[in-house]
Amino acid sequence: MSLTRGQLVPVVVAVWLGIAYGLLVFIGAYTVELYFTVSFIGFLVIGFLFAPPQTSRRWWSLFRLVTVPALLVFGYIVFQRIMAVVQG
Repeated sequence: MSLTRGQLVPVVVAVWLGIAYGLLVFIGAYTVELYFTVSFIGFLVIGFLFAPPQTSRRWWSLFRLVTVPALLVFGYIVFQRIMAVVQG
């Protein structure tokens, strides 16, 4: 049984999320913000690696749809960290 690219992406993302969680817990650095950041960076890398040659694929549209709100949350986390550093 062979998986198509669109079927393989959710599997790879799920594996990455599990590895990221396990690694952060193992090293004692787990926070929701750090987990989200590490997961989001992995999500973007997976998206880059599995990007289809034609952007008309349905799964790619869904992938991009998830990326936009996640990017907003990531921006908020970065903003909060910058403000914490600036304020002291």
